[in-house]
Amino acid sequence: MNITPTERDCIFRTDFLSFAKGAFAVLAPEKALEQCWHHEAIAKVLVDSQSKKTRNYINGPPRSLKSFLVSVAWVAYKLGCEPTHQFICASYSSDLAGKLGHAAG
Repeated sequence: MNITPTERDCIFRTDFLSFAKGAFAVLAPEKALEQCWHHEAIAKVLVDSQSKKTRNYINGPPRSLKSFLVSVAWVAYKLGCEPTHQFICASYSSDLAGKLGHAAG
């Protein structure tokens, strides 16, 4: 399907999972993101949490894109929609926190 850049940008502004797939293509152009059910579940938890105080735990196996979806793509998506929104992201290791912070910034 061929869409214009304007149409693509509109989709990216309104659909988090599409935005995440586009962000993944920019950050890892040599890899293909194969969307799975757990990506959709994580996206639903994030989107459903908007404008609410929540404490959600997202568990999954290593290399299932949890950190990318939550700490990189969601932060970028949310800041694109609400530039004054603030985040606190934590990680089990300072190396991973630095890597994720670099990817998001």
